[in-house]
Amino acid sequence: MPTGSLTSNSGMYGSAYTDTYGNSYWMYGGPTTSINPSETIRGYLMKMGYTILSQIDAQSINKTMIVSYGYTGRRALSFSAYASCIMIQILDAKTHDIVATYETEGCGSNEADDILQAIYTAMLMHQYGLSPKIHTEILKVSKNSVRLYLKNKTPYWVEKITLRITYYLDGNIVHKQDVTLDAEKNPSEDMEKQIKRDKAVRSKKYEVGIEVLSYE
Repeated sequence: MPTGSLTSNSGMYGSAYTDTYGNSYWMYGGPTTSINPSETIRGYLMKMGYTILSQIDAQSINKTMIVSYGYTGRRALSFSAYASCIMIQILDAKTHDIVATYETEGCGSNEADDILQAIYTAMLMHQYGLSPKIHTEILKVSKNSVRLYLKNKTPYWVEKITLRITYYLDGNIVHKQDVTLDAEKNPSEDMEKQIKRDKAVRSKKYEVGIEVLSYE
């Protein structure tokens, strides 16, 4: 669904300027940002692999969604800071049933920048909702411990993550260690954790693998 463009100024500021004749001037102004919400949303959806239609096609209506954008105003964060709030709604093109609704906000240098941040957050939550997961990486393996990097790539607040560390010797599984970690992370937040290896496998001769069993 198309929207118009929004242009915002980041506020006034002054800078001194001296010409070749030695005359001094003050120049006033602020950087401006322009955004067309529907075009920005279109770009994100294309990046996710969606095909954008100029109109609803009867032949593909069973796999078509209608995406609408709405601006819901500003929210005061402090005496001088505000967040701009938006909603993005996705409907089934055939039934008009709601598939998903995202209500997000952004706080940047101006209102257009706010909205850009809010749209990015909404599209990220849509991507996480389609394929939620806890991303894991092994940062360092020592004799006694394994250091991990984890990122909450789900649209939910995550309090606990249960992992399984599998130890291999010459390609064969020799030990499995299940660990539950306190996470307390919002969507897109990350963390590092160090896990002590079970005594039976405290040796550098073992290869280590990691998988997420569950999160809550």
